[in-house]
Amino acid sequence: MHDMWPCTGICHHARECSAYHERCGACFYLHSTQHTDLSTRVFLQKNKVYYSVPITFVGCSRWLTERAAQSALLKDKQVINIPNPLDLSLFTPKDISVSRKLLHLPDDKHLILFGALNVTDSRKGVDYLIQALRLLSRNDMELVVFGQVKREIKDLVPVPIYSLGYLSDDNQIVALYNAVDLFVTSSLDENLPNTIMEAMACGTPCVGFQTGGIPEMIDHLKNGYVARYQDAEDLAQGITWVLDHPHPQQLAEACVEKVKTHYSEEVIAGKYIALYQKLMDKEKI
Repeated sequence: MHDMWPCTGICHHARECSAYHERCGACFYLHSTQHTDLSTRVFLQKNKVYYSVPITFVGCSRWLTERAAQSALLKDKQVINIPNPLDLSLFTPKDISVSRKLLHLPDDKHLILFGALNVTDSRKGVDYLIQALRLLSRNDMELVVFGQVKREIKDLVPVPIYSLGYLSDDNQIVALYNAVDLFVTSSLDENLPNTIMEAMACGTPCVGFQTGGIPEMIDHLKNGYVARYQDAEDLAQGITWVLDHPHPQQLAEACVEKVKTHYSEEVIAGKYIALYQKLMDKEKI
C-alpha cells in the first residue's frame, strides 16, 4: 500500500475522516451528504473481494500501517509495515561544488531544495515555506525548485529562486540532491516521501512537518528537523538549525546511515523474504 486507497472506499488520503473505520459514506471528496454513495459502493465491493482470498497488506510506513489497521475492510487481515527500498548505488554523496557546476547553480550561497510534481498544489504547503523564508530574512540563501512552478508563486518567494522544471535524468537528480544544503518538504499530507529518502542517501539533511511517515524518516535533531505541523515559524527554525549546524559533515553522515540501515534494497528485500517464508510456512500447516 502506497496510500490509503486499499483501506477506504475511494480516497487516497482520508485526512480527518474516520468513516472508513466502519463503512464509507457521505464522502467529503464527493461533496456528498448521502450515507450511501459511490464511496459506499466501492467500499462494499472491496470488502467482497478481500474476503474471497487471503491477503496480507503491507504499508510502506508505520503511519499508513496504523491507519489501515483501523479500517473495517482490514479488521481480520494481517497488516504489516515494510518501507520502500532505495538504490544506494545510485543515490550516494557527491562533491557539492561539482554538482552545482553541473546544474549551473551558485557556489557561494546556501541552497534550499523544494519540489513536487505540482509545487503549487495546496497539499504541498508552499505557503508555509514562503512564510518561513520571510521569517528568516537571510541574504545568504537561495531556493532551488524542481517541478511545475507558476509565475505568481515565484513572485511571492522572498529569496532568489532557481526553477529547474521536471528532471527525469537520474544523474541530474542525484546531482541536484548533492548540490543543495538541505531539502525542505512542507507537505501537509505525506506517506513515506521518496524525495526525503533520496536526499538523505546523498547526505542532504531534510526538514519537514510532523505528518504521515515524515517523523519516521527524519530523526529530529539527529539527521534533520521535524517541525510542528503547519507551523511556519518552527519550519524556519528547522531551516536555521540545518544551515547553522556546527558539524555539517556529521549531520550528512547521520543521514546516509539512516537510509543504509532502514531503506537499502538489501534490508527491505530481507523483510519481504521473511514475510514470504512466514506465509509459505503458514500454508503448509
